[in-house]
Amino acid sequence: MIYQCFPDAKFVMHDVFSTTERVVTRWTWTSTLTGAPILGIEAKGQKIGFAVIEVIDVRSVRDGQLQEHWDQFDWPRALIQLRVTGLPQPFVDVAAKPVTR
Repeated sequence: MIYQCFPDAKFVMHDVFSTTERVVTRWTWTSTLTGAPILGIEAKGQKIGFAVIEVIDVRSVRDGQLQEHWDQFDWPRALIQLRVTGLPQPFVDVAAKPVTR
């Protein structure tokens, strides 16, 4: 689905950590919404860039196989970049703050 909505999607893996029970990855994503609509948002060439927003995935491992998956994704900032209107103000306030490390 991602490539249907964002045909030029680019993913960059920055870190991978693992134990016998967990795999954790940190990555970024940049793209342009030029394909199919996503979440009811029509494609108008909106650029979406997670170069400063880290996406973090955690996966559980059992018997050498990936099992469960949890992620942390900055949806408020993504929706603002996609020019979604009518978002609740607290949502906008949080996403408007600069990312600091």
